[in-house]
Amino acid sequence: MSIPISNDTLPRVSKHAIWHPGSGLVVSSFNRPLPDAIADRAKASKTCDWHLPRLLGDADIYLAFYPCRFPPSDFFAALALNPDELEGRIVPLKHDQGFMLAEETMDAWIDIEDALVSIIGTLMGTHEQKQFFPLIMWPQWPEHTGYRDWHASKADAFKCV
Repeated sequence: MSIPISNDTLPRVSKHAIWHPGSGLVVSSFNRPLPDAIADRAKASKTCDWHLPRLLGDADIYLAFYPCRFPPSDFFAALALNPDELEGRIVPLKHDQGFMLAEETMDAWIDIEDALVSIIGTLMGTHEQKQFFPLIMWPQWPEHTGYRDWHASKADAFKCV
């Protein structure tokens, strides 16, 4: 079965790309061929590798939108925390019941998550040719990582955030 092509469809797949330090992976048929080092990272799955350029399959296309840098805005500012700042945002619960992310930070993260999930739902649900989209293997949603829950130790809470 062939997919109908019109001027309103997405560009065709390209085997050429460049890595821009501010923009991330830029794909174009008019740039240099994809370097072997990038193609070799196609199977990388460590969370610390998500910022590196890589060859993506259809199921992992969401990784092309992983932020390399957070824009200077109030909306994303809650995510732009270094590990020391993040550790300082993990607070003890009353009566030594455990630890969790500070309410102000958690609320900001929930606002970002809800907005982005809403955008995904709208785009994926209303596209005119959604039946032609490849199957996407969605990552674990942030709300399922435990950042909204309390934990027995500060270390456990830090792992989840």
